[in-house]
Amino acid sequence: MASEECRRPSEAARSLARGLEGRGETDAAREARLLAEGLDAWEAAVVRRAGAALAAHHDIRNALTGVLGNAQLLLMGPAAELPGVRRRLESLTREAERIRDLAETLGQARQELKTMTETTESSGRPAAGPEAA
Repeated sequence: MASEECRRPSEAARSLARGLEGRGETDAAREARLLAEGLDAWEAAVVRRAGAALAAHHDIRNALTGVLGNAQLLLMGPAAELPGVRRRLESLTREAERIRDLAETLGQARQELKTMTETTESSGRPAAGPEAA
């Protein structure tokens, strides 16, 4: 049982409970099962919070569309000819593109979290729920 590789702490607790039950230690097995349930609840809460935080990528990308669009329009107009304005607009565009790239990374992380959650659900293990990601 100690060498058994478990993917999640709650699985380790369930494995421990089965071993204890097999030895007739029902009170300890019950405690291990309660621990597994608590770990499942904790994991579900973490996944929900992470999913909500990672969902911000969509809002960030939407806001940046307006920022980049307006900066590009200003670069094409006469305002870009004013001293220092072109350089500032180009800097604004570069930084907005960096933020957009970071938002894309958040989106990828969110998709990975969603895939991980779906894999957990399809394996029959308790999962955080569909709203998690």
